[in-house]
Amino acid sequence: MEASLTFLEHLDAQPSWFILWIYWVSAINGMSFFFLLRHISARWIFSAWSGTLIGMMGLYSLVGFTPLLGLIHLTIWTPMLFYLVRGRQDSPSHGLYGFWLRTLVITICFTLLMDSLGLFNYVIGNQRLLSS
Repeated sequence: MEASLTFLEHLDAQPSWFILWIYWVSAINGMSFFFLLRHISARWIFSAWSGTLIGMMGLYSLVGFTPLLGLIHLTIWTPMLFYLVRGRQDSPSHGLYGFWLRTLVITICFTLLMDSLGLFNYVIGNQRLLSS
């Protein structure tokens, strides 16, 4: 539990836009819970989100609050993005589920882009991004 509190303290020290983005990503992924019973894709999304949370805590305990945490998103969400974009039969493009799914795909794309840029900056030596 202490690692989680420390992670949250690091998160709280980030710029407001970053904190709001994390809340958005959590909310949009958490909405998968409401679609679990009717859509297989929602089950995969919920599983990926749960795996991401567990992976983040595990990697955080090893490397701290660095852009390396983006590796979890890249590892778990990239395959999920391909799965979602391929268009499964249980993924209608209309209605509330379709709107949520499109919004989630856009959110994932933007998050993967931000993680990739953060990792690139970190690798080239700009370690100030997301570190405290």
